[in-house]
Amino acid sequence: MKNKFYALHLHCAIGPRRDPWLGSLETDASVIAYRDSYLRAYHSCYGPNTSAVLRGEGGLVADLHNNFNRVSFDAAPELMAWLETHKPRVYRKLIEADHSQQREHGHGGALAVPHPPLILPLASRADKRTAIRWGIDDFRIRFERNPEGMWLPENAIDEETCEALIEEGIRFTLITRTQAARVRPLGSGDDDWTEVLPERLDPRRPYRWNSRERPGSWLALFVYRGDLTPNKMLAQNANADDDAVAVDGCQGFANKLVDSLTANDAAELAHLAMDAELFGLVHPYGERALAFTLDLLEREAPARLTNYASFLDLFPPPQEISLKSVSARSCSHGLERWRGICDCRNPQAPDRSPAWRGPLRAALEKISRGAADAIETLLRELTRKKLASLDAAGPLLFSHDADRVESFLAAAARRHPVPQEAQRLLRAVEIRRASLAGLNHWTWQGEDAASTEAAQALLEAARTIDVLALEMPERAAELEVDLLKDLAEVPVEGRSDAAEMYRRLSRPRRVDVRQAAVHAAISAAIAERAPQLPELAAPHLKTNTRLLCRRDKPDREGSTTVSFFEVSAQDLKIYCAFEGLAVVIDSGGVSIECWLGRVGSPESTASDLERLFVEKGPQALRTAVADLPDSQSWGLDGLLGESKRAAVRKFAVRRDPDANDDAEELDQSREALAAHAAVFSETPSADSLAALVGLLETARASGSQFNVWEIRELGRSGLARAQSPLPDEGKKALLSLLSLAEESIAREERWSPVN
Repeated sequence: MKNKFYALHLHCAIGPRRDPWLGSLETDASVIAYRDSYLRAYHSCYGPNTSAVLRGEGGLVADLHNNFNRVSFDAAPELMAWLETHKPRVYRKLIEADHSQQREHGHGGALAVPHPPLILPLASRADKRTAIRWGIDDFRIRFERNPEGMWLPENAIDEETCEALIEEGIRFTLITRTQAARVRPLGSGDDDWTEVLPERLDPRRPYRWNSRERPGSWLALFVYRGDLTPNKMLAQNANADDDAVAVDGCQGFANKLVDSLTANDAAELAHLAMDAELFGLVHPYGERALAFTLDLLEREAPARLTNYASFLDLFPPPQEISLKSVSARSCSHGLERWRGICDCRNPQAPDRSPAWRGPLRAALEKISRGAADAIETLLRELTRKKLASLDAAGPLLFSHDADRVESFLAAAARRHPVPQEAQRLLRAVEIRRASLAGLNHWTWQGEDAASTEAAQALLEAARTIDVLALEMPERAAELEVDLLKDLAEVPVEGRSDAAEMYRRLSRPRRVDVRQAAVHAAISAAIAERAPQLPELAAPHLKTNTRLLCRRDKPDREGSTTVSFFEVSAQDLKIYCAFEGLAVVIDSGGVSIECWLGRVGSPESTASDLERLFVEKGPQALRTAVADLPDSQSWGLDGLLGESKRAAVRKFAVRRDPDANDDAEELDQSREALAAHAAVFSETPSADSLAALVGLLETARASGSQFNVWEIRELGRSGLARAQSPLPDEGKKALLSLLSLAEESIAREERWSPVN
């Protein structure tokens, strides 16, 4: 049949987990077997889908496929930024998947995503524009092209959202059949509108939504089916004792997808959008089922593989569509799941009241509006567009590269800004980012206001207030007072209210450049007795320490060591800096104090304090450093991020029973194994092969869970790349350990993986 096509779309996203002050993820004790939810999703889903198994005879792996090469997909900027930093090999494979589709279909398969991922119909026009532009800028930097399509969070849509997408040059988006109201043939009159039931709406061609603000402009809407899901196939695949059952499930799903195509030459697209995490995270080994389904479709389907942009070019919409006033894919009550009371989230848990949703949204929206008003005041004389000038800050969301900062300042300011003006502009960007971040759709994903997602939103509100306080302290204080009043109206499971939760969460998290300097000083002071303390993962915080002198003094309980440092710290995101003297008093165990003060000459002050310590002891030193200008002290809690947890675990007599130590050790083992596999992949030799085989045999003998998909891919690459013969015994052992068929080596694409 001519003009028949099929496409599958994967929606890739994880809820935001970055510490708003540090910009990094911390260990999440609620995640089983992994350090955090991002690592779990990476090892269970996103990584395996770039190296999915296709089995051959005897159940051995005959080939590995990057599933993203053959699907349309979107990936949230938060996820892409994490992959770029922590898992660059998989990050590059997503980028290359888009480029591969450009070569094959003339259009890339990746779609942009608004950032933050707001429920756009609930956002103001200004907030819509910011989120869409930031998402487009992030996409453009990563994929090196302008996006043609945009995935809307929860497919939430209204007419103003469509207008905003058209304004930014987006050609199409996706919705479900339940979100349409009426359709009519192009060029027909008002009397030709036909109301449609979801099951009667034809999803095989896109529809045109015509702009009212820009006559002649339109947005294409691809309407995907909600009645077709891969769940049955995936359950069969995960529970199958033999491949025949799994194959049968994949065949059934593939058939259902293309069965909607008619036996004629009319242009039709059989397509479906799904959450990527179904394929591996929700259903174990789901990436294998997807790979086999895609392989079946390619070999047997009476249609050709395409992506949305390519199909739209070939076959423009033949009908016009009218939308419901507001709608989303996962709420049958419009948008009440994110602002009111409905049972869409979990109808099986009637004891969990949704009464918290509305008050929490009202509180967070009030903070966002207050922040926007403050930004208008801050930028009144500095920029032409005030708040809208920050729409150009998309490239700064995950990087503060000097060139990006200069480009933003040039685009946003009326004139070349002096340092103080540049500082104000960059702080305004962070205020804007944090105030919008709390309104992302994940905030309402949990069952109550005590969820991890809601807690993240409260931290973003605190960050908004902290940065605003640097420029407008009185206004920031007023906003926080109002916020606490509003949060007192938000019920929280197991606690009095969200105001108490806000105080408890934000107090220990709030970090400034002084504490960054403290962290650097304590880390340097205890380096000898804690040599493997993790480095601070805060890309925008830069610190420097210079040891001026160190002294030990015996006492009744052992000895006290005092270290004197000249320290400096910079926050490149909000342009704050500190320089001064740090005095670290280490009495052993967890008894560590760090005093920080601003002094004119750190060297001479340190010399005087050192003499005092030698002559009169630690208590006299404490009294003296307390009198330093702007002096303040911290204990071991002055350490930040994972360093604090690691130091407490090392020095504390009693261990935290809730600590996620086993998961961290398992992650470290996975990383070590992947590092050895990467060495073998890059420089295959008898020695690197023997080392990898030895580690794999040890892991298997101990019953350890390890990242088989990653080691298999790197191992196959090394075997294929070897320039000189490898020992047969080692080669056979590696093939056996990874269940690789020997013929799979010949299919290896010769790229250079970097761990």
